[in-house]
Amino acid sequence: MTTLDTRLTASGLAITVSTLMEIFADHFRGEPAKMTCPGCGYRFHGNNTSGDCPTNTVVRHLLRQRESENRKAVAKLSPAAFKNLRKVTPQPVRANKPAPVPVTGDLFDVTPYRRTGGTR
Repeated sequence: MTTLDTRLTASGLAITVSTLMEIFADHFRGEPAKMTCPGCGYRFHGNNTSGDCPTNTVVRHLLRQRESENRKAVAKLSPAAFKNLRKVTPQPVRANKPAPVPVTGDLFDVTPYRRTGGTR
């Protein structure tokens, strides 16, 4: 099991944009995407070439939100990593289970109260 980068967990809410940028760069898969994360060794399944490791899943969101605080730090990313930061990563699609059909039993016999298409 892969854990989050310790720089991310140790800093907590006091993490800087520079540290976020460094973490993102260390965990960036490259172009073309590698099948294991260079930062943590997370192994991607099948032909997954667009997903993130657990660390970059967290860091991408934080870095996008806070990049205006220190644009110089974010500008240090390679052009490929900067372009990758901007892309929207697809979330895994989970099959929706059909909703269970509720059992609706009548409390009493409603047959005499039902309208039918017959004559009166």
